[in-house]
Amino acid sequence: MMRLRVFRPPPGVLNITKAFLFLPIQLHRSFSPVIITRSATIHRRPAPYPRSDPISIQQEVPPASGQHHIPEEEPEKPRAGRGFLSLFFLVASPITFAYQFPTHALPPAPDPPHLQHLSETPLTAGIWLSSPWQSFQLMMFRLRRGEYVLPLRKHFAFTPLNYIGLSSEPKNLLSLASGNGGAPEKWRWWTWGTYMFAHGGLFHFVFCYAAMNSLVPMIAARYGTARTVALFAGGGTGSAALCCLTESYRHGQDVKDGKAIQLVKHEQIKPDNTRLTVNQLAPAPGCRSVFASSIGSSAGLMAMITTAAVAMPQTKWGILFLPFSTGARPMLGALVAWDLAGVLGYAPDMGVGHLGHLCGDLVGLLMYALWLRRLPVSRLMAWKRKREGYW
Repeated sequence: MMRLRVFRPPPGVLNITKAFLFLPIQLHRSFSPVIITRSATIHRRPAPYPRSDPISIQQEVPPASGQHHIPEEEPEKPRAGRGFLSLFFLVASPITFAYQFPTHALPPAPDPPHLQHLSETPLTAGIWLSSPWQSFQLMMFRLRRGEYVLPLRKHFAFTPLNYIGLSSEPKNLLSLASGNGGAPEKWRWWTWGTYMFAHGGLFHFVFCYAAMNSLVPMIAARYGTARTVALFAGGGTGSAALCCLTESYRHGQDVKDGKAIQLVKHEQIKPDNTRLTVNQLAPAPGCRSVFASSIGSSAGLMAMITTAAVAMPQTKWGILFLPFSTGARPMLGALVAWDLAGVLGYAPDMGVGHLGHLCGDLVGLLMYALWLRRLPVSRLMAWKRKREGYW
């Protein structure tokens, strides 16, 4: 008689299958306070321990005389999002450092005599591998002369003028102001994402990174690191897109007609008290933002600030170097009011992209309303928020 042999999978394959099937359920199970079945009965979450095991409460036994009792410390949990913060610092810090030259501390200097024959040589990968020390010296002297600022500004800063399709070089702006139409230029679409890694100064970078160091762990602990990175990148990219679309709608035709920039006569006094009249390019009133280059991670930060203020209003926030703190939503309201005053012209011009901040707020609010608010953890946070008296 033949016996049918029943196929039994190996234990390892069965365990892996169970892990992949039930791991998402276990991850989302802790977020919901109750579970509602089809029979409309409410069941509480199961206990984290098996029901057959009794609950045992361990009490510390006082040490005997002559013995030193050292309690064991629990290991500190790693901060959420620290990998993203480290990667952002490694990418943004050298770009910000190169933006600062030339400076008064390190003024421009010519190449030393032993490097004069390499002054016109581009620093390719082969030269770095063959002579790394000479390549480093050449890079530092070129950095001091500010030779890397224009390439960095071309690839790590966006301007609405480039989105309109015109070049922002001085000779082309002069042609534009003269009524010749300027010079066309291709749209550098990647600058909508790369501008977030460049900053205008050391204080700008420190302020933005300190804000990220506070916001990223708080948001990543609730939504995860991947969603936090998506919120930051989406806020920065969406803000750049909204800024370019807004400026193109407001001043696009004026720029193409040559009315957004003009030649202004400016008098200079020489050391011998003689006056010299110089023609300078200046944007027309209200059109300066079309020609301005935007850099910094502030737009992505404003998207995260808006999301955190809406989802977690019970948190207390403070500003760097100020000795007080306030609620999340009053802080957001103050920032929005300041940016609105800057856009309308009631705040002093300090080189801040107020329109980019407001666009970042709007993108962050849309990403929360259309995406993050629908997640299970957001429903739990809303339940806790309403229990504490917040809407």
